[in-house]
Amino acid sequence: AKRNWSTQFDTRSGRDLLNTEPYCIQLKYGKEPRLKSAWQEANSEKKKGEVPIAICRDTTDRVTLVVLSLRDFEGLIKK
Repeated sequence: AKRNWSTQFDTRSGRDLLNTEPYCIQLKYGKEPRLKSAWQEANSEKKKGEVPIAICRDTTDRVTLVVLSLRDFEGLIKK
């Protein structure tokens, strides 16, 4: 995967990571990152057949969480 730095400076793509197909990944880092809105951003940017995933890291306790829908999670488990 490669970091999509264009998202920091313009609106060419909301994808935070490139070359992660079949996943569309949104990254958030900060104090109390908004998990659902991060996932919603990934969901709005995904292409057909991609799984939207948010990866969020809290700067306070340094815990990293991965957010995806239950349906997509179940699909990953079945693979």
